[in-house]
Amino acid sequence: ADLQLPAARGHSRRVAALATAAGAALGLPPSELEALSLAAHLHDIGQVAVPTPIWMTPRAFRPTEQERARSHVYFTERALASAPPFSAVAPIAAAHHERLDGQGYHRGLPQTSLGRAARILAVADVAAALGEDRPHRPARGEAAVGVELRAMAKAGALDPEVVEAVLRAMGL
Repeated sequence: ADLQLPAARGHSRRVAALATAAGAALGLPPSELEALSLAAHLHDIGQVAVPTPIWMTPRAFRPTEQERARSHVYFTERALASAPPFSAVAPIAAAHHERLDGQGYHRGLPQTSLGRAARILAVADVAAALGEDRPHRPARGEAAVGVELRAMAKAGALDPEVVEAVLRAMGL
């Protein structure tokens, strides 16, 4: 997945570092931290099932492109669930675009269906992605990432406690 979109090279490592630091700060036990780290490292593996030109689009996605891009979460879940060493972390990895208000994807899960590890991964993914250049937008600075994450928490999309833990992991 890192090779497919050069601008996002190292994204999964950054997500894993933020998620693991935040998870430790929030008191996740070692076994859950290990699962969270593995899920974070693998969360975008399904991107390879989406044509590279979609990821390289230098503008906002059109509706059909957005649907194809969003399918990467489904493919992540399928790939991990079918591999016995990774099947236990498939639900966590597949929830990285879910939101507490049920407006995420690919399942649109409500808050009650999102475990702590999934919430942490979702925030870490947003934080890392916002800080990276993408073909359709430049990277945001750390302060702007903090503002955006807190706004998403205030709007009910992200867990406020997790947002603060991830921001502390970023040194903010």
